[in-house]
Amino acid sequence: MGKGDPKQYREAAGAPILIHTLRTLLDSKAVEGITVAVEKDFIDRAGKLVIEYLGDRAPVSFVVGGATRQQSVYRALISLRDADVQIVVIHDAARPLVTGAIIRNAVDAARHHGAAVATIPATEASCLADDGLIAEYIDRRRHMTIQTPQAFCYDLIIKAHEQATVAGITDAVDDGILVLRVGGEVSVFAGSPQNIKVTYEGDITKLSGMATGGKQHGA
Repeated sequence: MGKGDPKQYREAAGAPILIHTLRTLLDSKAVEGITVAVEKDFIDRAGKLVIEYLGDRAPVSFVVGGATRQQSVYRALISLRDADVQIVVIHDAARPLVTGAIIRNAVDAARHHGAAVATIPATEASCLADDGLIAEYIDRRRHMTIQTPQAFCYDLIIKAHEQATVAGITDAVDDGILVLRVGGEVSVFAGSPQNIKVTYEGDITKLSGMATGGKQHGA
């Protein structure tokens, strides 16, 4: 997205993206608390934003993140070891347009299957390419695009992260793939095309338009 603040601190529709995401998670009534992995230099700033927008009693805590997304998630999971957590929901801070319904569906799916990831059907043809040449087309009927939230039984996901770390894997594309590594099954449930991950500068404009166009937190 260019230079400047990390995308989750950019403002859209009257609040930082991080705050929109946290508010939706809390309003969903599906989570009892939130642990946010944050770069060390932004811990104080993130805490002040939570107090400013959500109040000083919001059940939001922070851990210092790692060098990769996987390492940041692992640090957050470790911080929950003594919290008697049964289900964890892992979500990208830069996906503020997630709905409460999707979050609740994630928790329900994890309770039934142990591991679940949000997906949407692919809408365009896809292929695998090597050295600038198509090696294989992917059957679009089976091709799903993975999103967050992803939800897991705590014991399963912490085991998956522990074993990945021992194996020297530190930059997995998401958490579901780590569960597959330890022999677990990962179910899928419906995400949403509107549940975009803010990546490009134009996404900020898109986010502002979608947020003011009727999306309600926790819906």
